[in-house]
Amino acid sequence: ILKELNVKNRYFFLYLSQPDLQGVDPYDPSLDDNTKYKIGYECCINPWYYFREVVRIPVQGSVHGIHFKLHRANLALLWCFFNDIQTFITIPRQNGKTMSTQALMSYVMFIRGRHLSLTMFTKDNQLRAENVEKLRDIRDSLPPYLINKHNRKEKDNTWTLEYREFENMYNTYVAQDNVINAEKIGRGSTVPIVHIDEIVLFNNIHITYPSAMNAMINAYKNAKKQHQPRGIVITSTAGNLDTKPGKFSYGLVNESYRFTESLYDIENRDSLIKLISKSSLSKRIYIEHSFLQLGNSKEELAEAIIRSRTEGSDELQVLRDLFNIWTRGSVSTPFDKEILQSIKTSEKEPEFIE
Repeated sequence: ILKELNVKNRYFFLYLSQPDLQGVDPYDPSLDDNTKYKIGYECCINPWYYFREVVRIPVQGSVHGIHFKLHRANLALLWCFFNDIQTFITIPRQNGKTMSTQALMSYVMFIRGRHLSLTMFTKDNQLRAENVEKLRDIRDSLPPYLINKHNRKEKDNTWTLEYREFENMYNTYVAQDNVINAEKIGRGSTVPIVHIDEIVLFNNIHITYPSAMNAMINAYKNAKKQHQPRGIVITSTAGNLDTKPGKFSYGLVNESYRFTESLYDIENRDSLIKLISKSSLSKRIYIEHSFLQLGNSKEELAEAIIRSRTEGSDELQVLRDLFNIWTRGSVSTPFDKEILQSIKTSEKEPEFIE
């Protein structure tokens, strides 16, 4: 795909610093200690190896999980994070944006990070528990020689996960209806890594978000000095522009530099930052890929549409969840949803960005 898009730098995610590891199964029970050490070292210095060969994604019907799926959105997400770029990613439902981010958090928590606190914000307790469970499942699926699973004093519940071997902590917070509490959870995020999940449904995000960004400044600087992972990742489906969270989130989108695969060919990070800064004061990249751009077929899209409708979602929900369309229309508006959608669909994205 990258070749078809005329991307010259299209092999970076196949990097391997120790060629003798090529073809070696990290889960082979007969591995000798020297090979295990090499695998651990490769994971630590080369995140692409971890995602390509080591991490397993838990899914229904598979005992040991499946390989990490590298599609265009996941590649862009990882590339931005490891280039220390704040990222907002929108892709259709059931295409792995949350699972991919949890795989990324697993790399920081259990492989690369040292003395770090990670924070995840999401809309409710159910999603919070699901995110923690996904991260825990990934941890438990890692090869035993890569992780210490026997520290029984570690915090491990539905909202917190700890890894004392590297002194890393994963904390989670949910949206608050109370304005004071909304600011409080943001102000408490003195961490270098923040993940905001389903931001378009996060109540009072316009209060929590700026509070959290201000709180993490010093922690981010310290992590940078120590060459530790750091970053901000926002994951979401498209939102309803007639809600406060939807309107605020769309504001973040419009402040961002829209991702294109041509960025992979930029000479270095300094040049990348200069380019992004011309279009984004926040130096944030917005990643968006359609259902078909992620390798799905038209038949799979048709099935997803039918499934969404049978689950009771209205037409606007289908547009948001499967087509990345930010919709208008709610009980608070005097306009019919057809008029609002006609206005929305008449808008055009820039055809060319220099």
